[in-house]
Amino acid sequence: MVSGGVFHGLVYLLDFQEIDPTAKPDAKTLFDLAKLSFGVVAGAGALVALVVAYRRQRVDEDEPAAPEPLRLQSPKDVA
Repeated sequence: MVSGGVFHGLVYLLDFQEIDPTAKPDAKTLFDLAKLSFGVVAGAGALVALVVAYRRQRVDEDEPAAPEPLRLQSPKDVA
């Protein structure tokens, strides 16, 4: 859905109709625009994943580690 919006945005930005109102973009141009729109969406998703991983790492580093619970060992556990 997002890539479709990017695709239509690219078609609008390139303004095919103003260049020649009767001209239609050929299949190669449409395929290139589709590849570009999927690439933009994939890049944005990768950027979001990096930011989330960075924030998660920072939060994990800032919080003090919880102490290990005290374990009482019985003679069975030692052997």
